[in-house]
Amino acid sequence: MAPTVQPLPLLPGIAVVMGLLNLAGAIRLWSGGRRWPVWRALCFLLGCAALAVTMGAGVEGYGFRMFSVFMFQQLTLMMAIPPLLVLGSPGTLLLRAMPHRGLCQAPSFVEGFLSGN
Repeated sequence: MAPTVQPLPLLPGIAVVMGLLNLAGAIRLWSGGRRWPVWRALCFLLGCAALAVTMGAGVEGYGFRMFSVFMFQQLTLMMAIPPLLVLGSPGTLLLRAMPHRGLCQAPSFVEGFLSGN
């Protein structure tokens, strides 16, 4: 049985984009002299990599034919990947990496979006 490549690898693509955005936010903090734990960035990147491999490295084709591979995918998606993503604290990283101008003010791109510009 040969692995089948899926026509539109949506979840691996989303995982790559999430990993790149998280890494960009961490680099932004590190270059600005603000602290962000390396282990948090690594946890999130490992979660994204596990998602991309589980759903896009040919395993998906075997999951359609073999119940054991399907169960491996399900257990990995439900029990291994979410803790890694949560330990990466993407929400906290987002709040720390976004530019802000003071207490209780929205970032400039949010103000522009809300005003219609």
